[in-house]
Amino acid sequence: MAPPINKSKTVGVSQHQEYWIPAEDLDNFNTNIVSKIEVIA
Repeated sequence: MAPPINKSKTVGVSQHQEYWIPAEDLDNFNTNIVSKIEVIA
């Protein structure tokens, strides 16, 4: 089961949104990434 994604946070300017994953969930989160991550902007 994929870990829950916490709410996105605004960092810096309003257009910059990030998902914050608790450190204890990172290993499980990374294991559940199943394809390439696409950078858009």
